[in-house]
Amino acid sequence: LLINRVTRVIKEVFPGSEVHSFGSLRTGLLLPSSDVDICALDIPGDDIANLERLKTHLIIAGIPEEPPKIVRAKVKIVKFTDKLSKIDCDISLNAPNGRHNTFMVTQLLDQYPVARPIIMIVKTFLRQRKMNEVFTGGLSSYSLSLMVISLLQQYYPGQPPPRLTSLGKILMDFFHLYGEVFNYEHLALSVRNGGFYKSKSRFYAATNNSRGGGGFQGKLAIEDPQDTANDVSGGSHKAKSFKYAFGQAYHTLQKPHGRYQHMSTEQQSLVDHPDVSLRP
Repeated sequence: LLINRVTRVIKEVFPGSEVHSFGSLRTGLLLPSSDVDICALDIPGDDIANLERLKTHLIIAGIPEEPPKIVRAKVKIVKFTDKLSKIDCDISLNAPNGRHNTFMVTQLLDQYPVARPIIMIVKTFLRQRKMNEVFTGGLSSYSLSLMVISLLQQYYPGQPPPRLTSLGKILMDFFHLYGEVFNYEHLALSVRNGGFYKSKSRFYAATNNSRGGGGFQGKLAIEDPQDTANDVSGGSHKAKSFKYAFGQAYHTLQKPHGRYQHMSTEQQSLVDHPDVSLRP
């Protein structure tokens, strides 16, 4: 297995390290084309220098199809395609949040099982449009999962959707909400305490986010349920692109079926005005 081969190399380079896989492989949201995410913990020293060492040893072991790339994003990774399986792999160092996020998503999927197929469909939709990589400004699987959970919390407050609820309707609701209705200018979303929207300006004021003070217009903001001072969509600067794509998908799917009855007036009021139904 790819994970076993990579783990052996990491252990050879950093003998005291702790190696874990996380992300879609562990949440069950893995697409055939999805990356495998691996994190190595308890590695002393500079992360970039250590990633360079790891990159060299991966090449020596003959694992990557081509020389790996080091991505200097918020979470720095070494990225490559496995020569044998043709699977893409991302390796991060000393970044435990990935494991914590995986556990959080697993818990939310247990509570909202209908979210799983919606997430899988939208992941495929984003990947086809090259909008699924955070380091290029796209939407991460974690951010997308929280967006779907937030939608379900707003439409079915206090309970998971009934089993007979049409997945097609929920998918249309997703495309309509995030392509047409959600107020990207003024709202941040949170899935804590049953889910709510909050003032984006107040959210950024409480974080170390450099996009505060007027530099965040039109950008998606998602509160990290495990760290309320963190915007998990911080690197997703292509918000206007995926908002447009979601809106186009909604209108395309709507055409053969006449007018789609998407949401009640009360539901629209939650997202259509910056001062309505906000919680501190």
